[in-house]
Amino acid sequence: MEQINQYLEIIREIIVKISMKDNNLMEFNEMMQKQLRIDKNKIEIILVSLDIIGDTQEAINNFLQYGLKEEVGEKYIRLYGLLNAIYLHSQAVVSLGKYFNVKNITDMEKFLNSKIILDVRHKLGAHSVNYENLDKTISCYTPIRMLMEASTLVFYNMNPQSTESETINLYDEIHKYILYAKNIIKETVVKLSTTIYKTAPNKLQQINKKIVQIEISKVN
Repeated sequence: MEQINQYLEIIREIIVKISMKDNNLMEFNEMMQKQLRIDKNKIEIILVSLDIIGDTQEAINNFLQYGLKEEVGEKYIRLYGLLNAIYLHSQAVVSLGKYFNVKNITDMEKFLNSKIILDVRHKLGAHSVNYENLDKTISCYTPIRMLMEASTLVFYNMNPQSTESETINLYDEIHKYILYAKNIIKETVVKLSTTIYKTAPNKLQQINKKIVQIEISKVN
């Protein structure tokens, strides 16, 4: 998670430098449009996406630290809060990639959405009574309270035709998701920096060094 924060900091630094370039007092949105060739209506989305990623990471980090807890009500608050924090995080990560025109972002989005933790979010956190399967049939899912532990989640498909259960380790699936989300944000930083600093090789080299340092760090 710390690696993602470091990449977000690079993005913010670049945006700030764009807005303050040559101490020009040009309106921020106008400067962003000029330097990034981004429609002014998308600039706000970029800034909000950065905030959402940071905010939802706070929720995800808290879950990784404390898990589902013991009290029944809090278990459900933390479970549903986690699943929707992951979803909001994924949407913001992909939004940044799209607005900065990251190569193959559509394929990256599909792969990110295939992560188990997001599938669980759709089954339990959004469409628990009307989940549409690939064959267009409808399933209903519910978590099993007695089997919910710190990081273990068991839930059932309650359809009479199929009472299958699924068991996942939430910690493991979160880490798998975060690893790929981090890669998308990394590619976003690469795209942004090469666009902004294509005529400033020294600055681009500085960014590339930061990327290398982040990638070789042992902080996950």
